[in-house]
Amino acid sequence: MAIEWRLQELMQARQIPNAYQLALMLEQELGIQISRVALDKQIKEAPTQLRLETAQILCTFFQCPLEALLIITPESRLKHPGGLIQPYGKKEKPSSFMVDPGKFF
Repeated sequence: MAIEWRLQELMQARQIPNAYQLALMLEQELGIQISRVALDKQIKEAPTQLRLETAQILCTFFQCPLEALLIITPESRLKHPGGLIQPYGKKEKPSSFMVDPGKFF
């Protein structure tokens, strides 16, 4: 799955040069404080996990839909060496076994 993180492009369109300036503008326009360090990290690379609250803040600030901030292009099929990846489901619990406490003391 290809993920295109477009925060830098949105910042360039509004002529926001860096995370410090973005943090200031978020506080001034929305009254929301976000760490400059956290913003800097998200500007430099796509986050591996994105909180919906963060996405909402950025979309509100830039007045854009989520698709303008984050583009996800799914692959046709995800495969691993044994074939298709199995969907999530209940994992079988291992059969129970007895432990001899004498072996540990």
